[in-house]
Amino acid sequence: MEGIKSIFGYFSFIVVLIVLLVIVWIAGRREQVQHIKRVNKVPIRIHVNGIRGKSTVTRLIGGALRESGLKTMTKTTGKGARIIEPDGNEKPIARKGKPNIREQIDIMKIAVHEEIHALVIECMAVHPELQRVAERKMIQSTIGVITNVRTDHLDVMGPTLEDVARSLCNTIPRNGILVTAEDKYLYIMEEHAKKVGARIIKANPEEINDELITSFSYLNFKENVAIALEISRLLGIPDDIAIEGMLKANPDPGVMKIYRPTLNGSDFMFVNAFGVNDKDSTVTVYRELMNRGYFDKRSIVGVFHARGDRVTRTVEFGDAMVSEMDFEKIIICGKMTNLFVIEAIKALYCKENIINLGECTAFDTLNKMAEISKEMPTVFFGCGNMIGEIPGKLLEVLSGSEG
Repeated sequence: MEGIKSIFGYFSFIVVLIVLLVIVWIAGRREQVQHIKRVNKVPIRIHVNGIRGKSTVTRLIGGALRESGLKTMTKTTGKGARIIEPDGNEKPIARKGKPNIREQIDIMKIAVHEEIHALVIECMAVHPELQRVAERKMIQSTIGVITNVRTDHLDVMGPTLEDVARSLCNTIPRNGILVTAEDKYLYIMEEHAKKVGARIIKANPEEINDELITSFSYLNFKENVAIALEISRLLGIPDDIAIEGMLKANPDPGVMKIYRPTLNGSDFMFVNAFGVNDKDSTVTVYRELMNRGYFDKRSIVGVFHARGDRVTRTVEFGDAMVSEMDFEKIIICGKMTNLFVIEAIKALYCKENIINLGECTAFDTLNKMAEISKEMPTVFFGCGNMIGEIPGKLLEVLSGSEG
């Protein structure tokens, strides 16, 4: 009898469990159907993905569409996530805990409630499958963007750049349009686009002249503007109106800035490229500044901030800051800095020109920069990692000296 009771109890438990799972499935299915109905109420949905420049491109597109008169909402996910309303006002997104891609569902609800005509939204997902979910289940974009393919998030999207390109292709819209400025891995995007019935438009940075690109209040790149311009054309917006809107758009909080502070009686220039996390993009920024004459008649000193949980990045930069950039000295601060030193010496950099501050404070770093700049006019190029106490406090002190 006890055995029968035991079997009956187990059977009842299984039945209850199945019923609960069915209820959860029905509720989830109902929520998905309701969400898709909301999605279809926003006629223009632009999903911006890529490795570098996503936040800037999102803002440029939003600015162009607003200037044309389209009721546009923009949502960025960069260093400071923002909702940019149709009048251009910005609202920081308050989060409880870590970022979650379900946030995009809430944004869609707001867009529908505000009767938005165009939603420009930056992709939050890094994991390939989550990128697929974000596009197929949440955004279902009419126009997709892949800004570029760079060396970053290889632990999740890699290990190769081809893998990164394929991962980014998860947000190519079905039967939609993809706009990209990527050259090298365009063939991978074309293969995937064919599978999902999408059309690709290749943005041409060469048609963006130097006069326009230097008109921005921050360091912008021709690729970013070219992508936004192509999307504006797709929507029938004249170039002059689109460009006017782009120029009015505020830069992202994490955008690269140049500071000209006076500290301890020393004047110097500081380039904040901490947020340009990957090595290839950092080299691109360095060369662009070089070409524009920012480094003319100045000693160039690198400042690398190392994170203990970004060991691969530290090793990559230890080589790149020697073999692909040219610094008279390199200051290293943060955690596990010896890894950088080892790689720099392997790349034949003079050990005497490496200043390893280790786990110091931001003020130690600033004082060292002031000390060096007393000897000669100096530009300090900060790179590596934005997250951490040293960059945060350093930029807080430098705030107000942008120029």
